[in-house]
Amino acid sequence: MTHPVSALAPFHNFLDTLPDATLLIDRRHRILFANSEVETVFGYTPAELQAEDIDMLLPPRFRDEHSHKRQKYLAEPSVRRMGSGLNLWGLHKSGREFPVEISLSPLQTEQEWLVVCSVRDISHLKNAEQALINDERFRLFMAHAPSAIAMFDKEMRYLAVSRRWLEDFRLEQRDILGISHYELFPETSARWCDIYCRCLAGETLSAEEDTFVRADGRTDWVKWEMCPWYANDGTIGGVILFSEVVTARKEAEAKLRKSEDHFHKILDNAVAGIAITDLTGNFQYCNSAYCAITGYSLTELQGLEFRNLIHPDDLAANLAEVRRVVDGEVASFVIENRYIAKSGQPVWVRKYGSTLPGDPIQLMVIAIDINQLKQVELDLQQSYRNLAASERLFRSLIESMPQMAWIAGNDGVIRYANSQWLAYLNCPNPQHPDDVWFAPVHPNDRQRVMLAWERAIREQTSFNLECRLLNCGNSYRWWQVRVAVLHKLTGTSDEWLGICTDIHDLKREEEALELLNTACFRLWQTNSLTDGLQEMLIATTGMLQADMGNIQLLSNEGDLKIMAQQGFRQDFLDYFHTMSEGTPTACGLALRTRERQVIADVDQDPFYAPFREVARQAGYRAVQSTPLMSNEGLPIGVISTHFRTPRFLDGLEASMLDIYAQQAANFIKRCQAETKLRRSEEHFRSVFDNALVGISVRNRAGELLDCNAAYCALLGYSREELQPMPLDKIMFAADIEAYLHNFRRLTAGMVRFFQMEIRYLCKSGRVLWVNQYVCILHKQNGEQETILTIVSDITPLKLSQAELRDSKQHLEAAVKTRTQELNGALITAEKANEFKTRFLNAASHDLRQPLQSADLYLSVLAKRLESSDCKAVCDDLHESIAMMGSILDALLDIARLESGIIVPSKRDFALRDLFDRLAATTVPQAALKGLLLEYRHGDCVVHSDPALLERIVGNLVANAIKYTERGQIIVSCDCSSKARISVEDSGIGIPFDSLAHIFEAYYQVNNAERDRDKGLGLGLAIVKHIADILGLQLSVSSQPGVGSVFSVELPLGTSPPPPAAATSAKPAVSNNNRSARILFIDDDSAICKAVKMLFDAHGISGHFAQNGEAALAAIADGLRPSLIISDYQLPGLDGIETVDRIRAAIGLELPALIVTGNTSLTKTLGKQLPNCKAFSKPLEPARLLELIATYLPAAQK
Repeated sequence: MTHPVSALAPFHNFLDTLPDATLLIDRRHRILFANSEVETVFGYTPAELQAEDIDMLLPPRFRDEHSHKRQKYLAEPSVRRMGSGLNLWGLHKSGREFPVEISLSPLQTEQEWLVVCSVRDISHLKNAEQALINDERFRLFMAHAPSAIAMFDKEMRYLAVSRRWLEDFRLEQRDILGISHYELFPETSARWCDIYCRCLAGETLSAEEDTFVRADGRTDWVKWEMCPWYANDGTIGGVILFSEVVTARKEAEAKLRKSEDHFHKILDNAVAGIAITDLTGNFQYCNSAYCAITGYSLTELQGLEFRNLIHPDDLAANLAEVRRVVDGEVASFVIENRYIAKSGQPVWVRKYGSTLPGDPIQLMVIAIDINQLKQVELDLQQSYRNLAASERLFRSLIESMPQMAWIAGNDGVIRYANSQWLAYLNCPNPQHPDDVWFAPVHPNDRQRVMLAWERAIREQTSFNLECRLLNCGNSYRWWQVRVAVLHKLTGTSDEWLGICTDIHDLKREEEALELLNTACFRLWQTNSLTDGLQEMLIATTGMLQADMGNIQLLSNEGDLKIMAQQGFRQDFLDYFHTMSEGTPTACGLALRTRERQVIADVDQDPFYAPFREVARQAGYRAVQSTPLMSNEGLPIGVISTHFRTPRFLDGLEASMLDIYAQQAANFIKRCQAETKLRRSEEHFRSVFDNALVGISVRNRAGELLDCNAAYCALLGYSREELQPMPLDKIMFAADIEAYLHNFRRLTAGMVRFFQMEIRYLCKSGRVLWVNQYVCILHKQNGEQETILTIVSDITPLKLSQAELRDSKQHLEAAVKTRTQELNGALITAEKANEFKTRFLNAASHDLRQPLQSADLYLSVLAKRLESSDCKAVCDDLHESIAMMGSILDALLDIARLESGIIVPSKRDFALRDLFDRLAATTVPQAALKGLLLEYRHGDCVVHSDPALLERIVGNLVANAIKYTERGQIIVSCDCSSKARISVEDSGIGIPFDSLAHIFEAYYQVNNAERDRDKGLGLGLAIVKHIADILGLQLSVSSQPGVGSVFSVELPLGTSPPPPAAATSAKPAVSNNNRSARILFIDDDSAICKAVKMLFDAHGISGHFAQNGEAALAAIADGLRPSLIISDYQLPGLDGIETVDRIRAAIGLELPALIVTGNTSLTKTLGKQLPNCKAFSKPLEPARLLELIATYLPAAQK
């Protein structure tokens, strides 16, 4: 009996020509035959696999599963093509596992059923998919701004700088014109000083890459060129420095090199030979496979031109194809020719050639050794003659192939086609005379295919090309078509074998990568957000082949607003103009979930039911919405595309969209940041330039850096004339010494500013009297930076004073002079009062800080000391600090009241609640002095500001307690036609001649020695200020030795509010809360230390940080607090920003307490964030512990 393999002997050469590894397997899963491609894929020679079990080519972990599937297949054998979607793996001889696709075809012989198995290594496809997602080259599509430029004079002072210079050297917030470079960068090395000197001597120096070490230790890479510039007289006036911070480029180059190394590794390990040459034919790169084909090493090939390798008979045809590609007639070419190897032997290769974009253009050639294939063609012709006797077996082999195959004559008419071809074309009758094999070729590929076909017939040679074929579904797919001549007995052939391999997915990935590269490049070339959004729409609709689309950006209110659209009518845009994450649409859901939402068919999706009619009117059936996320993980907006027919996104489209969406989000964030910075700069400059007073900014050496138009107009000089002019050329000589004395005190830190009247010399020679205010502007680190001077012209005032002094001999002139003097005194008093207000406002934080820390230390000390005498000392200190705090509160209240920043908030409320709150604090105080304090409120409802009215009544009651030694105090309210609140005491009384002065600030009765226990005399002044703000009438009656009655009248209200729910007092810190951890943030180390001692004394666990950045670093290291207590005025991030970022990092809305020394901010700060309260300093330890006890239970819930 004939062995099954013997019957297939005539076809061995044919099987060896197949591009895939092909195995013939019997029912006992033994390998009967393996073609030569098996060694390429698995590493085994065909002889090594003979009679071996097929399982040796599978990873061990798949063998049991494979056995089960094999039994199932043999029970019902059928043709299974590649691309079934299974996750299949092969095992190389070296032990390496790799992904594969297989096809199975049953083959009936006389003895038994056999299985033809074709295996294809798809590692390159998997690598390409991964590279499409992770390719670092997408990050190189960045816009390159112009170089940074700075112009210096001979002393290296800045004369002019570009905006890029300021950005590169982080000087955007400073005006550096006129400042020495060495002052800005004191760390400048001796090498750079030498470079400056050489350029000032006439040399031009440069460096492509140089390091620049900044003051904070960071090192940047800089490309620079420095050359001298010449004045009109031909002398060197200074130097010009062109520089560019290329640190980002260096990092990008490193990434690019890594990517290129990865790319070269892929090329070096490719099976096909790959070479890159310039247009003159010189080799730039060759992989190992190309070297193996030619026999030359890479070094030897780089000394040759490609024409040196090509057989002389094939050179002309090869050069003609290269010209067609270079001239742009075709995108690529495929040609078969002979190489002359180093050994002198000809080697047949099939070459795929195309150009590489860039400057200069390069030519890439992929060469496949087809020497054996050429020999196989000869063997195949002989085998074909033998097949005449075994037509049925030959047809069975063709049918078992995973590729499409056909046999056609010279006219192209198909004489036979396997089932794969028939299924693809849905062609039931392959012998129809009009069915030519090139009929389904795409029209754009037809000319190229016909030229190759006609040349093959003419020259009796095989050819290989890529083209698109139309399938029965009326769509095109990419195929690799290999056509070989079957007969060659008499020198001519009349039959051709065509084998078609599906490469559509690979071509689609290549096209997608190119499309994505182009889209990202075009996006980063746009110059505005509007143009960029439109480019995003064009690119996204193009990549997804969508019919319409829109881009929505997140507004400050948290809503989505359409900023760019394509293909929609106005009614649609009006309907969806504004949306939120709660809107039940694809974009709303994408914003809420932070994930892409795809509605494949709006008519079938129940989620989209409310908007189906809108979709029908707009003309779309499918929609996808992808969120645009910043690098911090925060949403920026949504990009949506719409389709007129139902539509799904495949994996490739989703990957492309994800990559492009990240590029788009980065572009939007950059545009938004640039817009915000530009507006801030324009606003500041507008305020500076349009100020009515003269403003100048100088460095500490007195050199002018900038000045406004009012300053120039005052002196009569232009800005250019003032810049080189020293200060002593402007000031009157007799006034310079007094100015320098004040300036030295200012720079030494003895005063924060100084103000003086001084004379200026104008350009016209006229002398001007000016009022000059001078202060120092500091850097964020506290270092002195520049001197700010504000001047106003008081010359007319001075001249008037002189004229009045000259008229003293006349009575009328004397009266006028006195009046002028009084007016001058009034102005001086107002200025002094204004200065006092500014000082107290500015000092609020600084004055409260030491009080806060001292009170905290005393609280801890009191808890640690047990002896009664030490406790008494602590109590006295507590009382002193409380007195200092009340004095400070009074001073600051006066400052705020005088500045007019307090705005009343009037409403109807019951006096009962106000009296109850005051009674809770004042009745115990009165009892300590042995006084009876009684509140008689009735049921009055009044209309006023409850907080301000409480301050008025509270100050009156406090005053009554202070000046009453025995007896009683009665607080009552009469609610007849108006509400009249009276505070009656039995104190010392007020003399009649003092009644007119008691509401003046700092005025006290019977306190000439300024006893601090009696306060500062601000209580009644505060009452008067608040009454004026509220429009209330105050009255007082008093009899010395009997007592006094203070009254305030206010309007009645109409509707009392509902009674407030009673609240119970809470313990300072419960035992249940002691395990919770508190994050405490304050830039004052003394306060942090004091609070830590207070926490330790009460068993509270705390973590302490002195700025927002340190707190965020602790969060990043794993700290999870239950409560945040932060100072508002922190260096860098303020308290509000710090709390917001901590919440975002943890993902929880932790309760937060903000403490500030500026009491005017307590109402507004607490409203900026939810679950956040603000309190003013100093915060007493008991109050701090009470707040912790209040907010920790909410945090633990």
